[in-house]
Amino acid sequence: MKNKLVVMIVTFVIMILLTPFIFSKLMNAKYDTMLLKLSQNGYKIKTLKENIGYLKSERVLDVIVPGEKIKSNEIEYIESEIKTYFKNLPVTNVYFEGKIKDIKLKHPNKIIKDIAKKIEFNAVTSDFKTYAFSIKPIKYKNLSISTIKGILKPSSGILNFNTNVVFRDNNLTFYISDLNSFIEQKKDLFKEDSKFNLNLQILDKNATVKNIEIESLIDKSSLKFKLSFNKLLFSKIIEADNFFAQIKAYDFNKTLFKKALISKDKNLTLKLLANGFKVDVNSSLKNLLFLGFNQGGFNLNIKAIIYKADNIKDFENNFKKYLSVKINATLSKEFAKMLRQSFPMLRGFLNLPPDKNGNIHIRINLNKGSIK
Repeated sequence: MKNKLVVMIVTFVIMILLTPFIFSKLMNAKYDTMLLKLSQNGYKIKTLKENIGYLKSERVLDVIVPGEKIKSNEIEYIESEIKTYFKNLPVTNVYFEGKIKDIKLKHPNKIIKDIAKKIEFNAVTSDFKTYAFSIKPIKYKNLSISTIKGILKPSSGILNFNTNVVFRDNNLTFYISDLNSFIEQKKDLFKEDSKFNLNLQILDKNATVKNIEIESLIDKSSLKFKLSFNKLLFSKIIEADNFFAQIKAYDFNKTLFKKALISKDKNLTLKLLANGFKVDVNSSLKNLLFLGFNQGGFNLNIKAIIYKADNIKDFENNFKKYLSVKINATLSKEFAKMLRQSFPMLRGFLNLPPDKNGNIHIRINLNKGSIK
């Protein structure tokens, strides 16, 4: 019995002593797998220093991220020095501390390069799939960015972060507060959703826009952009409530679209347009106060079709015959009057009698150069 007890105690002690060693092997194996996958995917990784101990493992890496990996057309690569470490215990996290050493741009920009070199970051992960990260506050001349905190999921292409941004220059102050951005990027999908408040001060004038939301979505055959805000205040001149605008383009050639985005060739853009596509526009404003006077609001819907052209030269010279546009709008009579005074060329469309609710309805149908 005594011998069995001794054996049990010795076994238990050995297991305790072996635990950090075993988990060190397991974590380093996962770590090496992560590095291998990154290397195979085009990232350049060099180990500058390595110290794998009994209770703690450390590595210092030089990592070069090609611009194409972050879908940037302006960046050739970003080089960072990253220190990683973790404790060799049953439950452990891997910690990353790093800073950007260099950034090479296709079109050199000293300001961007200087700001990038000020970036210092840290991150932590328990599974090499989800990373909680933060970037230290950045100050560069008149620009100030508070701590950026967020979540990164590389395998899912998901990035979520929040911060505040302040820019001051002479008589201008530009302040973005409570910025929260969500980005999802996959093979045939790019989605971005940002929410924030904006304050702009120029001399003695002050503009505030509350609860701004900007969404953009690009998938296999469509592109969507949406902008909205709850309230806009500009000194005592303008006050606007509940603005919304959305543009959706679809049925376009995705291959040509991708090429046109990164090319300055006007012929490529023309070729994209001549290939044909459709556009829907929706916009609304609940209410506008201008100099204290209530101007009401509007609702706008536009549907446009650009028909495919077999001859690009004819498309360029006779664009109208390839275009069809339907416009439906409802405006308060006060809003219509304000537009007539501000834009005399619109009087022909806005000189219409209001309905019993005081609204003006506009219907325009432009089909291949003819207005109906």
